[in-house]
Amino acid sequence: MAGPGEGRPATVFAWSSGGFLALNSAQAGIPIARLALFEPPAVADDARPPLPDDYVRRLEAAIAAGRPGDAAELFLTAAVLMPPEFVSGMRASEMWPGLEAVAPTISYDGRQVGDAMAGKPLSADRWNRISIPVLVMYGESTWPFLAAGAKAVADLLPTATLRPVPGENHSATADVLAPALRAFIGEA
Repeated sequence: MAGPGEGRPATVFAWSSGGFLALNSAQAGIPIARLALFEPPAVADDARPPLPDDYVRRLEAAIAAGRPGDAAELFLTAAVLMPPEFVSGMRASEMWPGLEAVAPTISYDGRQVGDAMAGKPLSADRWNRISIPVLVMYGESTWPFLAAGAKAVADLLPTATLRPVPGENHSATADVLAPALRAFIGEA
């Protein structure tokens, strides 16, 4: 016997590159009723360096060679654009073992991102089967490339609404985003 809500399409909220996973899921036909995204990091212009073409291959090679720290460093320098000298300091920090523990999953993230961070316009057919309402949010105080990426994603989706979040950046808190998410869900 199905419980309340079982078998019904979900409303999904995704942050950063998780937005690509959610969009790819909707494109693949996963039952999603509404989709809300916060700062999907599309790199659809020259606002920041694109991911290297061999990014996923290099991540996987580092993991296969038993070097999860190198995979974490590649993610931090190539995807997050952290200066290498900062990463060197992080390797000695208490948080580094946690980064190494999740490093084997970073290539999965890279595969979901695909060429959405290649520095070129997003393909018109990338998410062409998405017909559900999509809310794309970005912080008004975020890095310019994240705002541009959110706009590029919203422009690609005919059912998308673009909403800036005043005073926020990529580290916005749940309590700040909750009112916009409640309003979006309430529109159903």
